[in-house]
Amino acid sequence: YYDARLLTPNLEAIHLMTFDQKTSERNPKEADYPAPIYESYGRIPQDNIDASVR
Repeated sequence: YYDARLLTPNLEAIHLMTFDQKTSERNPKEADYPAPIYESYGRIPQDNIDASVR
């Protein structure tokens, strides 16, 4: 891991790659967000990209 505060003077942009945070175990017959950016209604509050980055 890098110290972001030390790197920021040398960066113009940060690209965040997101990957699946869901499996078909919830309901295999229902489409779902593979990697939700923000908290979704009825979901685990920490199960999204925004919460993971914070």
